[in-house]
Amino acid sequence: MNGFLPSTSDEKLCRQAAAGNPRAFEELYRRHRDLVRSVARRHSYDAGRIEDLIQETFAEAWRVVATFDATRSSARTWLAMIASRRCIDALRRAAVRPVLDDPALAVEPSNADPADGIALRLTVDRALARLSAVQRTTLRMAYGEGKSYREIAEETGAPIGTVKSRGRAGLDQLALALA
Repeated sequence: MNGFLPSTSDEKLCRQAAAGNPRAFEELYRRHRDLVRSVARRHSYDAGRIEDLIQETFAEAWRVVATFDATRSSARTWLAMIASRRCIDALRRAAVRPVLDDPALAVEPSNADPADGIALRLTVDRALARLSAVQRTTLRMAYGEGKSYREIAEETGAPIGTVKSRGRAGLDQLALALA
């Protein structure tokens, strides 16, 4: 028992936690961990990930407990919203950085063969040689020099639509040659 009566309101516990009382926050955790767990379960089936989300939720709540405003929501709603945001953030991170099923694919080769880079360079040079001079120039200016289509049009005197067409056609031919 941590000394808090069941009649102590969540709002009072939040104020005490904001004042630096860790025992008040422990009581909030004890009261609301099942709520946070249920929110996390709606977003993940992985038991380990659910526990991580619960921990992240309460860690954030501890950091921002001083911002809790009882006039805007109850502590229960406030914690559920933090949990929901944490779960959504986790889903977004997973979408950006997908997990590889094969751990061997996640490891960079430690001793890359320099011949692979040379062979790739020769292949790209041959593919570029197959392009027309205007396509090569357009791609070199766009990708090698970082110029916009408008800048290329101004420098070459060609209409911007023509510059875009040359760039697109050159990229299509490169893709075919390198496939």
